[in-house]
Amino acid sequence: MFLDNFLVIVAVLRKYKNKPLLISSLLPKVLNPIKKKFSSNLFELEFHWEDILGKELANKCYPSKFYKKNNFKTLEISINGNYALEFSYYSAKIKEKINTFFKYDYINVI
Repeated sequence: MFLDNFLVIVAVLRKYKNKPLLISSLLPKVLNPIKKKFSSNLFELEFHWEDILGKELANKCYPSKFYKKNNFKTLEISINGNYALEFSYYSAKIKEKINTFFKYDYINVI
């Protein structure tokens, strides 16, 4: 990911090689591909993952993807296979904790 972002920056800088540039004109070109790949809520969820779930459960899984399909907001969570059954019991509680953290229905399905 870092390499992709670096290549975008290099391409933009080559285009405007000998011209003065405003940072404000450069940032959208660099940040838009990142913004499309990662929603800010997913980043915030990853950042506060341990606070939301607690240390024990947060160490067993992590949020990997968020997408909308058929008007359902789905959070995909990666988990070690050994804990999959245990996690299935907690999925409703995890969904409730995440929605409480964001103070609105952020996800419908895990």
